[in-house]
Amino acid sequence: MGLDMYLFKEKENGENEEVFYWRKAYPIMDFFEAELNGVFNCRYHMVDRVILTELLEFCELFINEGFSALDYYGWHWTDEYEKQEWYDYHMEWVIKTKLFLEKLLPSGDLDKYCYKFYLD
Repeated sequence: MGLDMYLFKEKENGENEEVFYWRKAYPIMDFFEAELNGVFNCRYHMVDRVILTELLEFCELFINEGFSALDYYGWHWTDEYEKQEWYDYHMEWVIKTKLFLEKLLPSGDLDKYCYKFYLD
């Protein structure tokens, strides 16, 4: 679970357009699982400005505090994930997510389109 995750926006014709992709970004998966009260594979989960703003805040906390930020949410990681190679990998996804959200949130797109999170 959580190997591939996507953020889609539903276009006016009803088709879904991929706007962001994550691969094994476990901090992001943990955020969505907690925020959406569990995330199920191969299902769309509606997300809105509030959820994506909270994701941005989580990313900022993770960037500033690293894995200790997860304690704030009550999430615990194994020693395997705390190895430097995993830290660097996850941090890269968190930074990419933060940069993406800093562009998306003020763009007005969230007011025009329905956004969906998808876990595969």
